[in-house]
Amino acid sequence: MNASYLVENDRERARLKSFVVRLTDEELGRSLGDGWTVAAALMHLVFWDRFAAFGPIPPYYRPGGWVPHCTLAMGFDADLLPRVVELCHRAVRPIRGRFESIGLVEYGPRREHFVFGFADTGRAGP
Repeated sequence: MNASYLVENDRERARLKSFVVRLTDEELGRSLGDGWTVAAALMHLVFWDRFAAFGPIPPYYRPGGWVPHCTLAMGFDADLLPRVVELCHRAVRPIRGRFESIGLVEYGPRREHFVFGFADTGRAGP
């Protein structure tokens, strides 16, 4: 595989960083339409840039295919799946909440690769 694109990506990433650090809070909050702000689009870009380092992206995580979610359980026996689904349908309802951070976490063992804390939470990272 030809990895020459990595050098170009690093160069473009540096150019983007030099631009982003000059943006004001007002500019970062500017709407791009459809619920997107400049800050959200930049965070999305960083996420996919970092996520790509782990190899091919499964179809269910690609743009247009990913459904925002919270993982409620991992590592249980497959024969328990029908019971888990039943419990979730009975117990889990839409709830209100707020995002405190977003990040990329690897499991088995658990390792935070990066976490972006939002301004009012005080969470800075791993």
